[in-house]
Amino acid sequence: MGGERAGRVLVADDDAKVRQLLSMTLRAAGFEVVTAPDGVRAVRAAATTHPDVVVLDVAMPGKSGFDAADEMRASDPAPAVLFLTARPGADQRLGEAAFLVKPFALADLVARVRALAG
Repeated sequence: MGGERAGRVLVADDDAKVRQLLSMTLRAAGFEVVTAPDGVRAVRAAATTHPDVVVLDVAMPGKSGFDAADEMRASDPAPAVLFLTARPGADQRLGEAAFLVKPFALADLVARVRALAG
């Protein structure tokens, strides 16, 4: 790929092991990755790093993934958002939003992020 990056991704999850696994996976797929341990810091990181895609855990302390996404979507340009959730029936709550239900295959994560990065 000649050193080209597939895009910048912000990964926000309060579980450090999950954050590290997702970050390593996306970096191996060619993405530049920034991480945040909660919704508050995810909003700050998005404002300074301007990611193409944000991967947000829905249930985080301080500020939920939903609330963080609402703040990020107010920016220009607004990043694409992929929600991660362990909640059954998330498809009904999230409607048309892009989401993955935990546990998921890492290949599915990479494919969804690539599609959102356009």
